[in-house]
Amino acid sequence: MSKLVKMLPLLATLLALLNFADCAYNGRPIIAVLAQEINATTLDKTYIPASYVKALEAAGARVVPLFIRQDEKYYRDNMAFINGVVFPGGAANLTMKGGFAEAANIIYKIAKEINENSKNTQVFPILGVCQGLEVISVIAANMTNPLVDCKAENINLPLKFKQNHQFSRLYRNLSPEIDYLLGRVPVTVNHHHFCLTEPNLSSYGLDLDWRVLSTNLDQEGLEFVSSMEHKALPFVGVQFHPEKPAYEWHPIQHNPHNFKAILANRYFYDWLVNTAKQNDHRYPDKNSEKDALIYNYRATYTPDSYDLQYYYFEST
Repeated sequence: MSKLVKMLPLLATLLALLNFADCAYNGRPIIAVLAQEINATTLDKTYIPASYVKALEAAGARVVPLFIRQDEKYYRDNMAFINGVVFPGGAANLTMKGGFAEAANIIYKIAKEINENSKNTQVFPILGVCQGLEVISVIAANMTNPLVDCKAENINLPLKFKQNHQFSRLYRNLSPEIDYLLGRVPVTVNHHHFCLTEPNLSSYGLDLDWRVLSTNLDQEGLEFVSSMEHKALPFVGVQFHPEKPAYEWHPIQHNPHNFKAILANRYFYDWLVNTAKQNDHRYPDKNSEKDALIYNYRATYTPDSYDLQYYYFEST
């Protein structure tokens, strides 16, 4: 093995430290999770699966909900106080006016402005999970749909990493153990029937701004994008569910709950929270912060549903 190859992990770590050096640091990050409509034809009631909240708390953040069907001022006001956003998985209608996709589009635009206008001194990340990657793809394609039907339901897969993935924004801090687990062991949890393919990524022009970091094959042999990142912004999409191994226990789901699977999947929420610490957004006072946090809402136990617990929100 050449000396250069041996030095690659060290070089990646040094690059990460250099990028971090010019940024703010916030030891009390707050991450927003975007709510979504329960019914594909109405916006009267919305929800957030509690597993996203738990995963973010385990990574060292607190959580606030962001609601759909709000004007741009609502999102601008809230994003001035928070440090990052999760677009969660689910089954929202990605073309419904006023719904999850429209809210995500506004949030995406504002997050882009925060990053670009601060000249890299305020790093504001977005993590899209499953449906979150899908809505990012729709947004990046100017609210057209680059997704295709696929079959990746209830299967666990190792990632097929692209060459030099260890130099990406997302994966550059992978330890050798986590790199091995993600790339060689079936620990990523897939529950989706829409996919983004590399040919569509190119034909819709997404490859101008987005870099594919890994792919996988669905149950019928279709290759799909399983992780990707923006080339200039701290925006990441993963088609799998990193929160499920630790927090989702429905018996019909084949989520791996072993120590290695939980360890490997923690990486993605750790990445988001550690990146979010690189901006110093804060609430103006303790009371407004307290009023915004998810602790003001009660999680409902739903043992027979797809997710173990949900936060439900009435029309706002």
